[in-house]
Amino acid sequence: MLTNYVQEQPQLIVGKPMTGKTTRAIKELGEPIIMYANDVPNDIHSFPKENGILIEDVHYKANVDSILEILRVYRGKVILTSLNEKDVPKKIKNKCKLRRQTGRIGRDKIMNIAPNSDEPDDKNKDMYSMMRQYVNNTDRDYVMQM
Repeated sequence: MLTNYVQEQPQLIVGKPMTGKTTRAIKELGEPIIMYANDVPNDIHSFPKENGILIEDVHYKANVDSILEILRVYRGKVILTSLNEKDVPKKIKNKCKLRRQTGRIGRDKIMNIAPNSDEPDDKNKDMYSMMRQYVNNTDRDYVMQM
């Protein structure tokens, strides 16, 4: 009986805020049991395997032992989300299939609410582009605030 059983590998979805990590996970799981990585219960044996489990914010103070127990024992689908890959504990990352999430879901929602808003400026500008903007713009205070 158990020779035909194949457990699906847990997925780790990594992406910036407001890219749609949680939306994507909920769409794949249906109605999952949602929990945060720093508040994972120890008793997971009563969770139904049909729903699946969504573990949010694995990058922030993750309860590694409880999450590893879920990944070992739970027979349903498990999806974890994180803002960045480097802060996810290595033991958890090694057990998961990594998927990167890119998108503008949050940006589109903001544009629907405030259609006349300005495009956000790039935070990771290089020195050359900042100095060029400083030289070309006569309003120095505005450039300083940017």
